[in-house]
Amino acid sequence: MQALFVQFQHSSQSALPPDHLREALARCYQEQHRFQLGIMDDAAECFEKILEQIHFHLTGSDDLDSCSAAHCLSHQKCSLSVLEMTECQCGETSEPLAFVQFVHYISAPSLGAAAKKEKKQGGGYSLGDGEMFGRLVRVVSGEGEWRECETCHKKSPVKKMLLNNPDLVCIGMIWDSDQPNIDDIMSVVQSVGIFVRVSDIFHRVMSEAGSKEYCLSGMVAYYGHHYCTFCYHTVLRQWGFFDDANFRTIGSNWADVVELCRKAHYQPLLLVYSDPFADKIVMTTAPVQVTRVVATETKTKSLTPVTEEASEISADTRKTSDNKPLTNSGPHSETGGSQSSSVRSQLSNGTYYRT
Repeated sequence: MQALFVQFQHSSQSALPPDHLREALARCYQEQHRFQLGIMDDAAECFEKILEQIHFHLTGSDDLDSCSAAHCLSHQKCSLSVLEMTECQCGETSEPLAFVQFVHYISAPSLGAAAKKEKKQGGGYSLGDGEMFGRLVRVVSGEGEWRECETCHKKSPVKKMLLNNPDLVCIGMIWDSDQPNIDDIMSVVQSVGIFVRVSDIFHRVMSEAGSKEYCLSGMVAYYGHHYCTFCYHTVLRQWGFFDDANFRTIGSNWADVVELCRKAHYQPLLLVYSDPFADKIVMTTAPVQVTRVVATETKTKSLTPVTEEASEISADTRKTSDNKPLTNSGPHSETGGSQSSSVRSQLSNGTYYRT
């Protein structure tokens, strides 16, 4: 990531090769056979794993659920601290389940079906309606999540509460097919809001984030074993379209993105909403020296910390908050295996999709 951002700042190339990042991911998840070179993998999960690796390198810890480091970009900017529980009609509440997620996943077909149902019932909404989108996300994210009360044995729906105040809200779309029909694609695309409130997505918000509007900043889409990205340029007020090494602006309105998705059958996979008034990361707690973790090739792979001087790395211009040079690090570490999820499956052709 460091090499990529240095190139972004100084390179004269029109397109930046992500080779270093791809190689780093391949090494980190080699034992899990994920994100290997030349093999297509899940874009949303790749985004998650990059955030996990950033957390690990900034904090030295693989604990994702209790990070309080003010300088951890992954948690301070992107994490959603969620509390799940049920409230039964008999008055009993279940044991709360707390966890952290970088992406809030929902079923794309369920979202499309809920949007169609809303239209049929006369609750029409305009293109890009964020308020309606947030409510639809809440409905479909809770589908099938019921728990039995230990007292009266009746089932109650699981309620989700947001405990923190994130700067980014990322919503992942889980598809049950890599080739859905165009009507199903458009029912999803047309339901996407250009803004969202977490108070619409979650049953309760325990912070000031509930009143904030998060603006749609980017969308990762998929078609025909290929990923592309839409990003909104806040200065030019234009939607840009990234397709491998090619970039072009497609218009100033969300309707322009919707129309391109219709023509090319693009399936939304990841939506990134951002707080336009977010503060910068606090760097006073950041380490003044970074330790590289090198995987030792033994029978039981061990991790050996090695300190490295910054003189060999071109990006040694990074500074700490007191303007001292920050000792640089090598690129990689290796963590535990990829977490399994009931919403992920591997197709027989080796390509990963959300199902």
